[in-house]
Amino acid sequence: MAGSRRIPVLPLEDEVFEGADVVFLCSGAGVNRRWAHPAAHRGALVVDTSDAFRGDPDVSPVVPEVNGATAARLLSGSVVASPRPMTRATAVQLLAAGSPGKYVPGVMWSIVLQVRLAASSGITVLHFTAAFGLYGAVVLATGCALGAPTLLGLLHDGGAAPASAVATLLGLLAMPWLLGTANRLVRRVPALGRRLAVIPADVLRRSVWLCGISRVVTGLHLWVLVVALGADPMAALIPCVGGFAPATAPASPVVILPDGTGVREALLAVAPVPLLSAPEAAAAAAAGRLVLAATDVLAFGYGTIVGRRPPAPLPSRSPRVRPGTPTPADASRGGGS
Repeated sequence: MAGSRRIPVLPLEDEVFEGADVVFLCSGAGVNRRWAHPAAHRGALVVDTSDAFRGDPDVSPVVPEVNGATAARLLSGSVVASPRPMTRATAVQLLAAGSPGKYVPGVMWSIVLQVRLAASSGITVLHFTAAFGLYGAVVLATGCALGAPTLLGLLHDGGAAPASAVATLLGLLAMPWLLGTANRLVRRVPALGRRLAVIPADVLRRSVWLCGISRVVTGLHLWVLVVALGADPMAALIPCVGGFAPATAPASPVVILPDGTGVREALLAVAPVPLLSAPEAAAAAAAGRLVLAATDVLAFGYGTIVGRRPPAPLPSRSPRVRPGTPTPADASRGGGS
């Protein structure tokens, strides 16, 4: 017994799956590969949690906690693969692995490193490429939206700032819907529709707003440098914070130079021109690159340290078993009642 419930423990054989609606195979790849198809042939929806079928073009990837509705719509007698969940340490490693790409000619090298790290966590190249493409779309879209007040202010001497701020807000609100529409259109491609999940709207909203907030916070470093060179703090706020976003957006797709080195600095040097002389604005842009380089070194070092730590066990959400209560394992050994 487990608590007040009796849990039968049966020997694993083909007949055990008769009448089952959903079968979760939580053993190793070899065991799961042995029993997946016998269970599916008896009408069960089989969810494989190992890497036995991960990357198989004939097996759909499903994360039951995220897109369980997709599994519910699948025909009975199917096998679906549940990708291994990514740990926080792996996410930090993937982020830090992109840092060298800013200083090595061509960001393709850091992308290859990130793909290899993702593959070690069970993430296929297709899914990583799709996530990377969506990330690039979010970066470009938020950068252009947040940079609108600064760009229009430079063109119209600040007269269009209120209208551009409203346009920026509307653009950020509409952006998750636009990205979701693009995701649905991509899934209509037969070769991709079965392998790419629908991205929930709340995930898209969260990614857009987090990216926007991070750009605003990161742009403050340029504001600090410009104010230190003698600019008025209030007058420099929008040009610096808003100028950082559109400067980094077009620099990100540059693959010939390291992360667009020189492209971003040239664009950043334009934003403070109404507040500083041209040499001072160029010095602020160059100093900003040094500040961000230092943070990249810290991020890469932190990612390396975190990656070497043994993974901490995740907190269990299962009910706490009272001391002395027999477990299913005890029952299988004849120790339960």
